[in-house]
Amino acid sequence: FERFFTWFIICKDFLPISLYVSLEMVQFCQALFIGWDAKMAYRGQDYVWNFAVVQTSRLNEELAHVDYIFSDKTGTLTENRMDFKKCVVGKRVYGTRTTTAGAVREARLKNRDVAEALRVYKKKLVGAKVHDYVEFDERERLMKDLEGVGNAGPEQAHLVKEFLYALALNNSVFPKPKKKHKDPIGKKKKKNKNKERDIENAEVKGFDEKKEETEALTLDSSSPDEKALVYFAQYCGFEVNKRKETSVTIKRTAGGDRSGGEEWLEEFEDICLIDFSSKRKRMTVIVSPTIGPDKGKLKIYCKGADSYVKSLLRGSKTSAAEVDRVQPYVGYTFEKLRGFGGESLRTLVVAYATKPREWWFGDEKNAGWKEKYEKVLNSKGDNAKKEIEALEEKIERDAEMDLIGATAIEDKLQDGVPEAIRSLLNAQIKIWVLTGDNVATAVNIGISCNLLEADMPRDNRLFIFDDFDKSMKSLSKEELKSDDYLKAVEKAISDQHKVLDKLSPSEQKILKEKLTDGVRREFILKKKTAYLHTQLDDALTRVLYLKTKFAGKPLGLAIHGNVWKVVAEHSEANLDAEEEEKRRLKEEEEEKKRRKATRFYNTDNKAKKKGDRIETKFYKLATECKSVLGCRLEPTEKAEIVKLMQRREKKATLAIGDGNNDTVMIKTAEIGVGIRGVEGTSAVSASDYVISQFRFLSRLLLVHGRLNNRRICMLVYYMFYKASLIVWTIVFFGFYSAFSGQAPYLDWMFQLHNIAFTALPIIMFAIFDKDIEPENLEKYPFVYSWTRGPVLYGFHVFAEWAAVAFLHAAICFFTPWYSFEVTSPEESGQSFGFQSSMLVVYCAVVVVTNQKLAFYAAHWNWLWHLSFWGSISVLFGAILVFSTSTIFAIGGIDYFGIGFRLFVMIRFWITLILTSGLACMLDYSRACVVHFFPDKTRVFIEAVYLKKDIFDPDEITADPKGRAAAQGDFKAARGPKETYTGATFNFTPGVRAAYKRGKSKKPKSKGFMTAFKRSNRPARYKKS
Repeated sequence: FERFFTWFIICKDFLPISLYVSLEMVQFCQALFIGWDAKMAYRGQDYVWNFAVVQTSRLNEELAHVDYIFSDKTGTLTENRMDFKKCVVGKRVYGTRTTTAGAVREARLKNRDVAEALRVYKKKLVGAKVHDYVEFDERERLMKDLEGVGNAGPEQAHLVKEFLYALALNNSVFPKPKKKHKDPIGKKKKKNKNKERDIENAEVKGFDEKKEETEALTLDSSSPDEKALVYFAQYCGFEVNKRKETSVTIKRTAGGDRSGGEEWLEEFEDICLIDFSSKRKRMTVIVSPTIGPDKGKLKIYCKGADSYVKSLLRGSKTSAAEVDRVQPYVGYTFEKLRGFGGESLRTLVVAYATKPREWWFGDEKNAGWKEKYEKVLNSKGDNAKKEIEALEEKIERDAEMDLIGATAIEDKLQDGVPEAIRSLLNAQIKIWVLTGDNVATAVNIGISCNLLEADMPRDNRLFIFDDFDKSMKSLSKEELKSDDYLKAVEKAISDQHKVLDKLSPSEQKILKEKLTDGVRREFILKKKTAYLHTQLDDALTRVLYLKTKFAGKPLGLAIHGNVWKVVAEHSEANLDAEEEEKRRLKEEEEEKKRRKATRFYNTDNKAKKKGDRIETKFYKLATECKSVLGCRLEPTEKAEIVKLMQRREKKATLAIGDGNNDTVMIKTAEIGVGIRGVEGTSAVSASDYVISQFRFLSRLLLVHGRLNNRRICMLVYYMFYKASLIVWTIVFFGFYSAFSGQAPYLDWMFQLHNIAFTALPIIMFAIFDKDIEPENLEKYPFVYSWTRGPVLYGFHVFAEWAAVAFLHAAICFFTPWYSFEVTSPEESGQSFGFQSSMLVVYCAVVVVTNQKLAFYAAHWNWLWHLSFWGSISVLFGAILVFSTSTIFAIGGIDYFGIGFRLFVMIRFWITLILTSGLACMLDYSRACVVHFFPDKTRVFIEAVYLKKDIFDPDEITADPKGRAAAQGDFKAARGPKETYTGATFNFTPGVRAAYKRGKSKKPKSKGFMTAFKRSNRPARYKKS
């Protein structure tokens, strides 16, 4: 009875413990090769080569299963090196230069060569950079307006002066003393006779190369945008000279910097700085001049995103329409901002106000904002941060600022971004770009980088959900007087009557105002929700029409952050099942009472069902689009979008970014990729993989991801296969040993099985094997989608390997057993014994185990040959060693002299060859089936080897007849009389003979890749 359970202990190795060790070793080596990939190395401005870094090697195979990529824009798709291009002050625009993205977009719209357009554009840029971070060409005109010369007038001069003050004062830049330094281009280059070629190949810096030394102000700032704005102010004669804890000194130069004009200093008292945050999207500073006509007054300067600053302007306390009425430059400025967005320029709106000192410091009667602000800053508690943000907004709103103008800064695209995005989209990966820019800028950047097609806006294949207009952001007078609104306000106040009774009249007034404001916001949300329901329904209806009219062409979506807030407010993630059911019942009860939908909540009954929630409608529309742009989004909102797709589709997501704002998104996605940028190392620290440029992401996924996925899948199944194979032989031996617990193999041999005899080949396979060359994986990205998902892994694959392991074990056991143990003894008359027979079984197990892997190997290099033949050689060498002495005997098994007896017997070698041959027949039969019923990968490998025309057969959807004919030719292209060409061998000579007809003048049948006639192919597949 005890021996029976001892036999169970012998069979414990059904679970391969060596899998964990091998997997860790292989993933570590794969990570090293990713880091050593020279094609993913980037030489930065410091002339240091930065290679890729793998911080989580356990995700190497997950790189092959990515369905969604969520990317930041600034610093991820762009260089994050800002150049000041244009500005609008009052009703005048300054600056005429175009942008790189604008040149690319124009070339794509006019079907011109993009490379030639960029070459021409770079040629025009020579000498364009007149100052650090500045490519501005109308300083002289701006300076004339500042001095009031010409037809500008004193009002424009005042606006220009306040505009430049705002740029110079409203920042957190710390200047350093001037010092001489070498030209930013670097070392002096040798003269190139072919100047035109030098301009085309070299990165244009814009400085005069004849100047060996220049003077520049060294600024310390974490934001490239701030540097560009401050350097522009310096270029126009408003230089940040000194910054102390309580004061800022501005050095004024008549005519602008380096103009040789008169210079003087102006000092400002630095009173308060309300810093920029990803949620506020603006920065406000309060200063006071110590000299001049405004001495003693407070100057308030604010810069930030257009919609965020507009909501704080004078007149915003009343309504959005009042802002347009009282602000004379709002309409003109926002019209020009849309034009700047069309050129892919980053825009900031600038506003200012002048207040008496009592407004901040207070007087004898009233306390100023300073006392309230300091009190909130010193408060503690869970809501302290929210209270600070709320008070800062009140301060900015109470300032009643006036709009001055706006700035436009160019952030150039990184090299190779359009090509990388095109490859990823062709790999059937959906890309979402989530940015803080406005919709117009994001759309044009999307067109420039191939995220969106140039004809999408023209064909209405781009769904744009921009910010709600002003009528949706407030309630009209009629709406405020409606019965529903008044009843809701009355109910909200009556629910708080117990609290109101305990308060003073002034406190009651404040609380009632808060309750009324809460009801107003609720009704505005309902109004927006009803409007968004209608818009989404219309878009989903248009999808069917567009997919029919533009068959095979992708759709795009752009959504504003305020629209997403409405979607997120109704997200299923915000409600558990109980709360959702209560809400549904409440809505149904209210609907029965009303019987008629109000203008605020005009959603139909279907929209209230779980299946037709606003989030569901947005999800359906987003999944129909290949590319999505999210604009004016906060970091937490980016993470919410990632969670939405994870919750809905259960597919692998990848997030990539470079700054602190992207950290939450990177941590939320299954795979995080950080880009080394100028905004710190937060994103890099939170990521699983680190690269230096966005274009390296395509190689990381298409090459390393796909190859490592195939290798890891093979490693896992092979480890289960070889463990179960040897255990099944022990099970079969148990029937002949009466399950006594007798060990069939020498313990030394059994322990070396996963260390010396079968370990190295699979490790070499999992590190080096490749069925398709990396160059072809990058050239034909559609191959990536063929092995994504449960194609290489799953229960069906595991069942196949388990069945093969059982059959191979039966062959490896019974063939040697009946050849040695059951048959006659050897020539000396001595019986073989179970030790000799099981040693022959073990030799067959090792040979068959390694032989099995050889059928899947596609890349036979010298390391693979060394590991394969070396493992088998080590087996026979170990047998000879264990046959030399009895000191290796353990557990009643002694191989003394057995090896020498077996190796000189012809029967041993014939049995070993017969056993491996019979086992080989199973794999050979499987390969023959693959030959007659090949998958896409097999046909692709053979087509590449034969140098045939290659295209993605899944994209030929425009001509159904052509697809049907191609599928018919595909079945008839490869007959049973053709020579077998190997399992996944891209080097097998038999392939050429099998497809010899493809090169003959009169082929008997068409090959798969030539089955589609050229007339049926899309234009992009035709040869030029």
